[in-house]
Amino acid sequence: RDARAMRQLQRREALLLSQLAALERERDEAVRSGEALRCGTGALQTALREVEQSQLEDRRMVRSLLCENATLRWQGAAAGEALAQARLRQEQMSWQREQAVRDEHWREEQRREEERRRGERERAREEEERRERARRVEEKRREEEERRRAAAPAPENGPSSASAGGAAA
Repeated sequence: RDARAMRQLQRREALLLSQLAALERERDEAVRSGEALRCGTGALQTALREVEQSQLEDRRMVRSLLCENATLRWQGAAAGEALAQARLRQEQMSWQREQAVRDEHWREEQRREEERRRGERERAREEEERRERARRVEEKRREEEERRRAAAPAPENGPSSASAGGAAA
């Protein structure tokens, strides 16, 4: 759109410049005619002033078009820069989202690993408690067995029992 507008401005500028050149030629012809025909100089001077006024207006219009053209070029450059910045921001945001997802996955993996370790520690602790309970039960069973042996009467048939009974007494 900007390129089309610039082409139109350039065509219009070329047209105005050609009109300006034509007007300048007309003015030059009028000046020569005025010098050749001194009588009627007032009418020629009026026509010359009109041509000069027209040229002045055309020059103003050309300057205005050139200024508008420059403004459009500046706006086009600014729009291009804004688009580039928007794309850069979009890429940065996309990267940040991807990084956030990666970070979240990493945190989730860390959490799972910590839960796994905690589970292993818990299982190891439970296993240790189970072993300790089994050891205590076994220890109590032995103590109970020893108490039963100590409380039980000594068997009467056998030399070892007599010595054991005698030793116990």
